[in-house]
Amino acid sequence: DYPEFPLPAPYQALLQQADGMALHATSESPKGRLRLLPLSEVRPLAEQVMEMAGIDEEELTDPPTCLMVGEDQDSAWCVGLDTATGRFLEVAYTG
Repeated sequence: DYPEFPLPAPYQALLQQADGMALHATSESPKGRLRLLPLSEVRPLAEQVMEMAGIDEEELTDPPTCLMVGEDQDSAWCVGLDTATGRFLEVAYTG
């Protein structure tokens, strides 16, 4: 959905096998401690951070090439993928 942000080949291969997944899912955490999002839910990281942290675009510190690709069970932080470098980052909504 974001052609300007091409996904790294290893991540594409993972998504070809599983379009989203829950890691460490238990009866207490049925969505998992960390959920990797299906492609239909991947979105620009900036949108998510501004919404969850209540900040303006000028206050963003993450690269503009980042997509949100996962979220923790409590929605306190998310996993970003910098499509320019192929690196993943953990982003806390509270700074």
